[in-house]
Amino acid sequence: MSEEKDIEKEKIELEKEKLKREIRDLKYNWYAREWRAPKTTFSFLTFLVVIVSTFYAIKSDFFKIEEKRLENEKSELRDTIGRYHAIITHDKIEIKNLKESMNDLKNNLDRVKKATSYYAEIENVIKQKKMQAESMTEEILKLNKENNQYKDEIEKLLRGKLRTPTVNTLTASNITRTSVALNGSVNPNGSPASAWFEFNANNVGTQNALKGISDILMTYILTGLAPNTNYSFRMTAVNANGATIGKVITFKTLE
Repeated sequence: MSEEKDIEKEKIELEKEKLKREIRDLKYNWYAREWRAPKTTFSFLTFLVVIVSTFYAIKSDFFKIEEKRLENEKSELRDTIGRYHAIITHDKIEIKNLKESMNDLKNNLDRVKKATSYYAEIENVIKQKKMQAESMTEEILKLNKENNQYKDEIEKLLRGKLRTPTVNTLTASNITRTSVALNGSVNPNGSPASAWFEFNANNVGTQNALKGISDILMTYILTGLAPNTNYSFRMTAVNANGATIGKVITFKTLE
């Protein structure tokens, strides 16, 4: 649009120059013919000069109007350029903000990549630990199997040894005014054994042919006791290798 206006203005300037040359040529011809031409020719030339001058004046006014119109269009063009400049400035700011956002996004992406890398490393470590745990589990199962074999061998050895029973007198329970439950445990230690409770110089709750190498719980209910009275008892066991007497436990019946 600006180039078209410049071309139009250049055409107007060329027209002005052309008119000036025509007027100059007319004046030259008039002065050249003044002394030779008759009075009628002089009057015609004067009339022609007046007409040309009038035309030039009219055309000059037209040029002024066109110049004013061009100035107005230039002003509008400057305003338009100003608006475009403001838009471009705003767009530059938006582009700058967008670049900053893209940089932030890139930084976040880098952090995500690092976190993903760390996660992969952690997964590898977990897999390695899991494999180690599985290997250790297999070793533990193997050791348990070996321990069971050793236990069986130890039991066989214990059965072949000469050991007396192991007894343990336990605390009495279910105590009332006239009854009580005597408690104890016996381990025959691989040799058949008999066990009982000693109470007031009497043997009660006797069990025979006890076997094995682990503790066997025994309980015997006593009745016919006197209320609010102190009593004592103990556990005793015997096998082919000898007898074992447990510790004495006391209790008191209720009032």
